[in-house]
Amino acid sequence: MSLTQSRSMGAGTTRAAAASSLPKLVALAWSGASTNVYTSSTGTSWTKTNRTTPTVFSNASPGGIAPSELTSNGTSLLVAQGGYTAITNDMSTWTSGTATGACQCYWNGSTWVASGSNQNTTTFNISTSTDGSTWTSRFTGTSSETSGRGIYAGTYNVLTSSDGIYYTSTADGSSGWTKKVILAASTMQGVAHNGSRFVVVGQDSSGNPRIYQATAPTASFSVATVTGATAPWYDVAWNGTTFVAVGGNGTNGQIATSTNAVSWTLQSAVSSSNDFYSVCWSTSLSLFVGSTIGGLIYTSPDGVTWTSRYTDSGQFIAGITATS
Repeated sequence: MSLTQSRSMGAGTTRAAAASSLPKLVALAWSGASTNVYTSSTGTSWTKTNRTTPTVFSNASPGGIAPSELTSNGTSLLVAQGGYTAITNDMSTWTSGTATGACQCYWNGSTWVASGSNQNTTTFNISTSTDGSTWTSRFTGTSSETSGRGIYAGTYNVLTSSDGIYYTSTADGSSGWTKKVILAASTMQGVAHNGSRFVVVGQDSSGNPRIYQATAPTASFSVATVTGATAPWYDVAWNGTTFVAVGGNGTNGQIATSTNAVSWTLQSAVSSSNDFYSVCWSTSLSLFVGSTIGGLIYTSPDGVTWTSRYTDSGQFIAGITATS
């Protein structure tokens, strides 16, 4: 596998060394007709910038949703929202693109992959790009599909969806996408891989938390029980030794950890009135970094002990990524 976790540089990642002018961590929060961009090179100190251009940051009409995802290949940063994308090498100069319905994105080692649907494109779509600006549609689904996060791992591209995953063993994601239902009427939103097992997290039709694991997308997924968990999981990351799943119950951030994808431990509730929505691992900083729907950013060296690092009340920090 090339990437253990699409938005984080986990152990086992292989990538050609290259100088980068990107900050080590980037997060996004959408607010009306503009986007707040948060950057950090330490994890402890954060800088906020408000952006209205290019279109990916300012357009609120395709579903009125936030930029739901951002990802990096180490030298470039890609943002996807509502059918629009933008890519940058330095956080200053951005190149716009149009990926049909794009709300989520990841880098698979050679190609950018974007997926999703919006008000202007009611059907689910998967698109790929080699440069982050020119996109080719690779798969069209149904109007009922939604898209969660994705990774390339263990020779598979894997995208979470409304009730399962889409996957293909075509390395560049150009063809062969197949739907696998994990749990009917559920919502799967996060995915990670530790070299031997895929972990998919989300919720069932009643909002109950669900974590599933399998050795491959083609294999049967088994449910992993997290004793005490009461709310949906939104994301999951792997750092080389530990999985961290994040979510929330509207009162406290909810976090669970596992070393094997099968046995999970619910950690003490983080003192936050917001659900955790995104988590990544930074190899260069040796930190898990999590963000919430209420504008908080936390860091943790182990997934157990978390420290509040930044607060921007009222902001929905929809995505966070590590560039190194």
